[in-house]
Amino acid sequence: MRTGDNLCLQNQVIMVQFKAKCKRFRTEQLLPLTDFQWQVIENFLDDGRKRQYCLRKIFDLIRKVIRTDTQWRNQFSLDSNPYCSWELVYYYYRKWQMDSIISDILALLVEKERERQG
Repeated sequence: MRTGDNLCLQNQVIMVQFKAKCKRFRTEQLLPLTDFQWQVIENFLDDGRKRQYCLRKIFDLIRKVIRTDTQWRNQFSLDSNPYCSWELVYYYYRKWQMDSIISDILALLVEKERERQG
């Protein structure tokens, strides 16, 4: 076996192991936001309007869809979520994504985690 072939085989093994780790990561249970996490995130999302639906619950549902890497319609039909429709959750996801709110939240949480770790 040539060196190039050996290297190619090693890369394939590494990719298989990486994919297995990603799949295991995505299937782990997603914990709901802690009160502290929500206090940080709420400042970005809440504009003071009265709402029929809780933004915290909608944000948790968005996290669940992203974490499990499923389609929006499938996630809500499988769960038979009585709280709200997939269209509503997707509306907020797109709105927050277009307004760069999700990336701002992520940047702030990364910054706070780095401060915590020293």
